[in-house]
Amino acid sequence: MCVLWRFKGIVGLVLLLVVSGEMTLSWSRSLGDGIVKDEKDAGHELNFENFNASLWATPANWALVEFYNRWCPACQKFKPQYEKVAMLFNGPDAPYPGVVLLAKVDCADEINTKLCHRFAIARWPTLLWGKPTALAWGSRTSEQDSSLEQIPIKSAYNANGLLEWINKRLDRSYSFGTTSEQKQASQTNGPGTRQMAASIQDIEEATAQAYQIILTHSLLKSKHRAPFIRFLQLVVVHHPSKRCRSGTADTLMNIKDAWPAEHVREFDEHITGGTESETVVADVAALKRLRLCGEKLPSGHWTTCKSETGGYSCGLWYLFHALSVRVDDAESNTALRTIRGFIENFFVCEECREHFMKMSASAVETVNTRRALVLWLWRAHNEVSKRLAEEALANKVQTSRQKIQWPSKKMCTSCRKHGDTDEDSEWDEDSVYRFLRKFYGDSLDTTYEEVSRVSSKIRPSESESSREEEEITNNSVAVPVGAAVGIAMASCGFGLAACCWRLQQKKRKQMRRRI
Repeated sequence: MCVLWRFKGIVGLVLLLVVSGEMTLSWSRSLGDGIVKDEKDAGHELNFENFNASLWATPANWALVEFYNRWCPACQKFKPQYEKVAMLFNGPDAPYPGVVLLAKVDCADEINTKLCHRFAIARWPTLLWGKPTALAWGSRTSEQDSSLEQIPIKSAYNANGLLEWINKRLDRSYSFGTTSEQKQASQTNGPGTRQMAASIQDIEEATAQAYQIILTHSLLKSKHRAPFIRFLQLVVVHHPSKRCRSGTADTLMNIKDAWPAEHVREFDEHITGGTESETVVADVAALKRLRLCGEKLPSGHWTTCKSETGGYSCGLWYLFHALSVRVDDAESNTALRTIRGFIENFFVCEECREHFMKMSASAVETVNTRRALVLWLWRAHNEVSKRLAEEALANKVQTSRQKIQWPSKKMCTSCRKHGDTDEDSEWDEDSVYRFLRKFYGDSLDTTYEEVSRVSSKIRPSESESSREEEEITNNSVAVPVGAAVGIAMASCGFGLAACCWRLQQKKRKQMRRRI
């Protein structure tokens, strides 16, 4: 049956090539027009629609596929390295054509969600090596698993390391030519440049995308349930956007039904491909119907975080900063642990995750006030921006990332103790703290109010229920009084606040039913 299936696949591919007039004796056109997303890239861009056919048609004996995400900083850093190796094997000018096909799949594209799930991609970038036919017709949850190999990213995270790995596997001694013989690797802009005003739209977009990524990348495992709920509890109380708080409250109210604790084992089996439980399928569908920030988000549109490759990670930083300036002293440590839990379990850029976890390990023992949390996140963000800028410079990659430590002298004249340049890094942390609270707090709230006023003039009239939900969260910072008192009295973080919030929401729903 398997042989027959493959035979039909070959016949279909041949017919497709004949009809389209693309049959050729040469591989010089690589995978055909429209498959390579960027003509500058030597690594062939594949997607769900052409993945199987392209790999089946290649004359190469081996194939290497990078599963990446265009907004992942680690993937951006790796791109020129992967391109350098791809130039050796792909295209008519390659010195070693027809040996290895180097391809790539962007898991950020919705069309590729099923494809990335098929190969159980949990971290980016992921490199899979094998026979083209095994990749074309196999998966990592099938019998073909044994013929596919995942390259350890740490041993192949630069061009030399990756080529060395290929040489060892093939018992060859391929090498790079002079730099003049290599094409210029494609340039990407990344996150790191913060503008003059934080964007409430980008914070909403990042929040909505975070939930979407969790659902589409099979991250709802039993061990993730608790950190997921804790993150929602933080968002429902301290998110600057009232529609995100409202949507998150609704999600928390429904999480017990949509992702019940008694189904966690079935969820795990479903995610790993071991079962097709109708119950779990229904649960997942229910989760996908929930929206943290309203029906229209995520939209894929960024304002301040304009970079196509850095929008999401940039937006996450904004979200963390905005949350930090809104927590109370008693909540600060719990908030940091919750953010760490989110990164550890749900941020699938492997290198970024490791950096953040290492960087924040000691902070969980020392951060016990809002001021300490706000300043720690600020220092961490500056450290990451500087490191990424230096890495881009070392790799000769043009980037919008700046080595200037933020905020610049122009943005906050009192934040530096002395000096007239942005390179001066002796900070007045009292001034920095005041600036951050305004930038991610008061200024953000003002921006939100202005956006809401404009939107209300453009939007058609809303239903009574929608207006009532608006009234529930009419202040961008405040939480229910009972919840705030509970936090202060019990020092239990934001868990009690979320509970109070949920009770209030349920009460209102019951009132509506009676009416």
